[in-house]
Amino acid sequence: QIPRSKLTGHQACNAASCGVFDPCGSRQMDMPACPLGSLPTEINEVSCMYSAKEAAEITGLSTAALRYYEREKLLPQIRRSSQKYRQYTEEDIEWIKMIQCMRMANIPIQSIKQYVSLLIQGGTTLEQRYRMVQAHMENIKKQIADLQNAFALTQSKLSFYEKLLKDPMHQNITYIDEWNLFQHGGL
Repeated sequence: QIPRSKLTGHQACNAASCGVFDPCGSRQMDMPACPLGSLPTEINEVSCMYSAKEAAEITGLSTAALRYYEREKLLPQIRRSSQKYRQYTEEDIEWIKMIQCMRMANIPIQSIKQYVSLLIQGGTTLEQRYRMVQAHMENIKKQIADLQNAFALTQSKLSFYEKLLKDPMHQNITYIDEWNLFQHGGL
């Protein structure tokens, strides 16, 4: 039995180091040592293989999620054993972790599919991938601004309630009176 790290959520993101779009940053991957030696450098070299259950344990995803990723063409073709069982390589695990990072960055599945399709095509799509990442960055900036506004409003509402709770005469306040007080900075 090969000891394997059970990387989930942000841990998987932090471990991703596949050299492609990684919104969580490139970091050294904490993968199990391959009993066959170093990672393959050529397609014909033998590589460590993981069953669907093992790949699920390593990535923190369910086997159903792995099948979904494959069905949606978010992953390259997954190899099959002679018994037709899925066999995942280290490269496949890296792809899965890249997809997890993109999902954690709130990138929609359709955008991930488009990105993966471009990535597979190679360097000729570099400009398109750059524009995709740039557009996503702008979207994140807008989300941050929206969240900051929501936070300020929530903070203001919380302060308003703290003031209401200190004054017993507001125990029977109606929602209309409360709204008018809040909107006009009453109290």
